[in-house]
Amino acid sequence: MKIHLSGSLVLTTWLCLFGLSSAAALPPERAGLPDIDRRAGGTAVAAAGGQQAAVAALRTQVAGAGIDFNEVVGGPKWVRSRDGYLSGPGGEGQGISAAAAAGFAADDPHRTAKAFVQEHQALFGYGPEVLASARIYRDYVTPHNGMKTTLWQQELDGIEVYEAVFAAHTTKAGELIGISSQFLADPAAAANAGATGYASRSQPVITAQQAVVAAAGSLEEPVDLAGVQAMGNGATGAEQRQQFTAKPFNQAIEVRLVWLPMNPKQMRLSWEVTLTSHARGETFRVLVDAQTGEVQVRRCLTVDLSDATYRVYTSDSPSPFSPGW
Repeated sequence: MKIHLSGSLVLTTWLCLFGLSSAAALPPERAGLPDIDRRAGGTAVAAAGGQQAAVAALRTQVAGAGIDFNEVVGGPKWVRSRDGYLSGPGGEGQGISAAAAAGFAADDPHRTAKAFVQEHQALFGYGPEVLASARIYRDYVTPHNGMKTTLWQQELDGIEVYEAVFAAHTTKAGELIGISSQFLADPAAAANAGATGYASRSQPVITAQQAVVAAAGSLEEPVDLAGVQAMGNGATGAEQRQQFTAKPFNQAIEVRLVWLPMNPKQMRLSWEVTLTSHARGETFRVLVDAQTGEVQVRRCLTVDLSDATYRVYTSDSPSPFSPGW
């Protein structure tokens, strides 16, 4: 059986298949902005001599132990064992000695993590007392296997330390699966070191509106300071959370104070500005130094699965038999 297509139908089909695919191959209207991070000279912080010795000590206790270090603060970004757990049941054995475990009550829900930090203070650069001053913002047990995940957020003066999260994962039996730290050993000393010459370490010199202008300029979409208009009832809390509107941004711009670690012993008070670029269709997080107005970090929060673009038809489809079947 042969099917004969009319010339108009063939043309329509050709446009649909080839015209649409060629439209999909068009490049994005604007080139993407790369992430930037001006901290620590853009290089990884090498583990200190004491940490290297602590790594060797841990590997004598736990077979297959592996440690990755944080590029900025130098702490153990991830500690795990490829051959099993870091501790035995109940937070004792292997990487946790009986003496370290005995320092914490058996009914302490975070006994295993605290005992591991106590045992390996030279690796972390601090003891379990740092966890006591941090805020637990997630304490979750996975229903199907009983794995417990606890996340601590480091804070100072009621302001979060940027990305300073401590995470511990334990089994239902209290065995330590893995642990991660991006904490600073002494956040107060680090903040004081970063605020040298200023009367108060937690009071910004740059206003939130000025931070918005700096962040927008970093996205190559400049705005005027007078055009940055506050929304709601103004700043709230120690972090001075607030929202603004500013053209050409058509969504609310969120601003708050954070501490930005610059290296293991210094952090700077910064404005964290989250804004969505209308021209690029992407959301960015920009950290602006609250003392100098310099953009220290910029990260795109939008992930594109493909850089292809498509032609959208708002009336009849170009497919055969349209309108109708």
